[in-house]
Amino acid sequence: TVKTGLQLCPQYNGKASCCSEEFEKEQARYFDYFRLMIFPSKLQRIADFHESVRDVMNTAGYSAAAPVMREQLQLALERFNPVLHPSVNGKCFASLLTYAAGMNCFACRPDWFAFVTQEDRR
Repeated sequence: TVKTGLQLCPQYNGKASCCSEEFEKEQARYFDYFRLMIFPSKLQRIADFHESVRDVMNTAGYSAAAPVMREQLQLALERFNPVLHPSVNGKCFASLLTYAAGMNCFACRPDWFAFVTQEDRR
């Protein structure tokens, strides 16, 4: 069918595709799931891991560690900072969301199956 009211994938307005306004609602739902749940949870896991590494400083092993070992732990902790800073992870998440949006729109291509199916190679 040909639709003219597509907002998420407007490049398919006026073209035969399997997209519809109803399908776009589903696309938006899954896009938002990635944007609001999946990607932030990955960043949270990194932050949680950072805290667990920092907790090493509260152990007897750390208290007994040589200065060079303490310095190495401090350096390891500092390496988390760029990853956890929005100026770095913001660009990464924006790129991942752009990819996810593109994949959602890819589903509107009437010939999408030609790109994802493989011949039986038995």
